[in-house]
Amino acid sequence: MTVQKKKPKVSIGIPIYFGEVYLEETLLSILKQSFQDYEIIIADNNPGGEPEIIALKYAAQDKRITYIRHEVNRGALQNWNSLIHFAKGEYFIYAGGHDLWSENLLAALVQILENSHQVVNAYSPSFLFKDEIEHIIKSTGFVDTSNSGIIARVNQILWAGQDSLYGLIRISAIKKTRLQLEIIGSGAVWLSELSLYGDFRVCLNEKRYRRINRSEFGREKRLERYHTTLFSKHRLRLLPFWRIPIAYLTIPITTNFSFFRRVRIRINLFIGSILKYGNDLLLDMLFLLKRLMMGKLIKWRN
Repeated sequence: MTVQKKKPKVSIGIPIYFGEVYLEETLLSILKQSFQDYEIIIADNNPGGEPEIIALKYAAQDKRITYIRHEVNRGALQNWNSLIHFAKGEYFIYAGGHDLWSENLLAALVQILENSHQVVNAYSPSFLFKDEIEHIIKSTGFVDTSNSGIIARVNQILWAGQDSLYGLIRISAIKKTRLQLEIIGSGAVWLSELSLYGDFRVCLNEKRYRRINRSEFGREKRLERYHTTLFSKHRLRLLPFWRIPIAYLTIPITTNFSFFRRVRIRINLFIGSILKYGNDLLLDMLFLLKRLMMGKLIKWRN
């Protein structure tokens, strides 16, 4: 008789790229967690070099670690999504390849989800540091949607930051979403989809430490970086931010809401996204007009 291997409670997904020079620190931080019922899935979007060597070394040492090697660069968003497809746990959490966790973070987040089936995402605010973990530069804000109605909840998540992307999420809720779409703002849209199915609960007693490893850029430099790293293929940079409200307007709702409640939620998210991204939507139009006047629309690619 074949003994079926027990499924882990938690799946930890680590998306990496060639430059993840801090991967070993991240793995050591996870392996030191007080909660140990997990698997670690590393998805490498540009294999080769030190990150691959580190990943293979730890996978050989610990059977809970799986290394996925993508031979073709599929873009950061598809790499993130691929991790969920490989997950076997009841809960899923992303770990940045350069981030660190406090020792009891995973245990605290699991406890929150175990204590309340209404919660779909349990997370901690992020504490940003540059070189040493002792030198915190700042911490991020947070939103807790406990006791909020559905409209209030989706509004809170719409206007919140995206630290809850690195929260512990019920895979049953993830399966009801489209995962991350290949658009700018994909993380915000995905979090809004998740918020349809339950609360986001914040854990203030534990910490996720996020290393600042990227310089700040202006709008055009940010767009260039997004288009060269996020997507699976090159595309015309035509009104990129306008894809966000369209994604909100077409958001799938698989709950037992009435037709009018579904329409209200979609319209609410659509209008809210117009207000939130108003400046970028306007700049999209201005840049398009400028390109049209210069006759360079067709050449405007990555």
